[in-house]
Amino acid sequence: MKKEWILAIAFVLFVFIFKITYHELWKDEWQAWILSRDMTFGELFSFLNYEGHPSFWYLYLKPFTILSNSVDQSLLINIAHIIPVGILAYLLYVRITLPLFLKILISLSYFFCFEYSVINRGYVWALVWSLVAILAIKEHKTLLFALSLFLLCQIEVYTVFIAIALVWAYYAEKGLKDLRPYIALSSGFLLFLITVYPRSSHQGLSDAYNVWQVTLSNMGKSYQGLLANTFTIGAIPDTATYGYSTIGLVLSTVILGLIVFILKKEKKAIQMWAIGFPLLYLFSVLVFTGGARQWGFSYVLFTVIIIMYPSIFEGKKHLWSIVLLLIAPVIHNIKAISKDAEINFTNAKDAGDFIKEKIPENVAIVSLNKFETTSAAAYANRKLFEMPSGNAFNYFKWLEKVYVPTQSELMLFAKYKGAKGLVILAHEPIDQNRYTILKLWKSFNKENFKSEEFYFYILNLSGRN
Repeated sequence: MKKEWILAIAFVLFVFIFKITYHELWKDEWQAWILSRDMTFGELFSFLNYEGHPSFWYLYLKPFTILSNSVDQSLLINIAHIIPVGILAYLLYVRITLPLFLKILISLSYFFCFEYSVINRGYVWALVWSLVAILAIKEHKTLLFALSLFLLCQIEVYTVFIAIALVWAYYAEKGLKDLRPYIALSSGFLLFLITVYPRSSHQGLSDAYNVWQVTLSNMGKSYQGLLANTFTIGAIPDTATYGYSTIGLVLSTVILGLIVFILKKEKKAIQMWAIGFPLLYLFSVLVFTGGARQWGFSYVLFTVIIIMYPSIFEGKKHLWSIVLLLIAPVIHNIKAISKDAEINFTNAKDAGDFIKEKIPENVAIVSLNKFETTSAAAYANRKLFEMPSGNAFNYFKWLEKVYVPTQSELMLFAKYKGAKGLVILAHEPIDQNRYTILKLWKSFNKENFKSEEFYFYILNLSGRN
C-alpha cells in the first residue's frame, strides 16, 4: 500500500508542477471560469444550453472565483482542477483493486493524464465519479452509488452513457430491490436535458451539431474515432482533422474484436460494453462527432469495465491483450507532455501579458472574433469590445454568429468613444484590402499546441476628419 500512496502522490505532484510551469490556458479552460465568476446561479443555469455542458464543473469552480481579485486567476484554476486530480489518483492507486502495472498504464494514458488532468476542464470529475460508483457497488453503498450516477449526469453527455452502463452493472448484481439508483439516474438525466439541451435556431444548431443527420462521413469518423483514434491514438492521422480511412476502419475493427475477446470472458462485462459503446457511437453519429477529447470516453468505458470485473485478468492472453490496448495512449501522452513543454499550449498568455503591459485601461480593444480572442483577454483580466453592438464582453456563446465589422464601423465606434484610435485584436492576419488604414502593431503567432494566434492592429484617426 505504501508503494501505491507514493505513486499517487508522485502523479499529482507531476501534474500540478507541469500545469503551473508549462501549461497555458486556452479559451475552453477560461470560458467556464469566467462564467462561474461573473454570473449569478440563475444566470449560469439559464446559460448552460449555450455551453453544451451540465452544471457540475461551473458550480464547483464558483467558490474558487471568490478569490479572483486577490490571487492570480490562472493559478486558481490550476488549484481548483488539481483537487479532483488528487482524488482520482487516490481512488485509482489506493482504493481500486487492479494490478499495479495496469494502474500505472491507465494513469499515464493520454486521456487520464494529459487530456483530463493537465488541461483544466471538468472531464476529470467523470473519472472520479465513475471510480466512486464502482467502489460503491462493490462495497454495497447504494446511496453513494445513486449520488455518483446523478452527478455523472451533471458532468458531460458522455458520462450519462457511462452512468447507464454502470446502472446496468448494478442491476445485474442487485436487480430492482432498491430503486434509488434508477431514480437518481432518471432525475439526473432529466436535469441534464432541462439545463443543457440547446434552444437555438435550427440553423444555429446545424452549424455546431449533426442534427440527427446520418451520413457516411459521420459514421466512419465516429467508428474510427472511438476505436482506432482512441486506443491507438497517434498511430494514425487524427480522425477529426483528416477523416476516416480504410486503414483506420480496418484497425478499428481489429480493436473492437480485441475488446470483445477480452470482455466476453465475463458476461456482465460484455453487456456493459454492449450498452455503453453503442450509445457513445450513436451520439457521435447523430448529434456531435467530436474529437479525441470526446472519443476518449470509449477508453474510459473500457477501463471502468475492467476495473469492475477483475476476473477478466485471469489468463495471460486476456491480460496481455489489455496491456496491448493501453500502450498507445501512454506513448501519445509522453508525446503530448513533451510537446506542451517544448512549445506554448496557446499564445494567449503572451498576448494577455502584452495587453497588460502595453495597452492602458482607457484604450478600447475591439475583437474581430470573440471566440478566438477571449483567452488573451482573460489572461489580461480585461474586457474587449464586440461589433456591431459596441458592447464590452469577456465570454462568448458557442452558437453565436461571428460578425466581422467594416472599417467604417470601427472608425465610427472610435468616434463614439471619443478616441483618436483603437486597438484591434484579431486571431489571424486581416485582409488589408478590407482594412486599409489598420497597421500591424504586434503579432503572437509562434507554433503552439492549439493553433491560437493573436494579431494586434492600430486604427489611428489622428489628423482625420
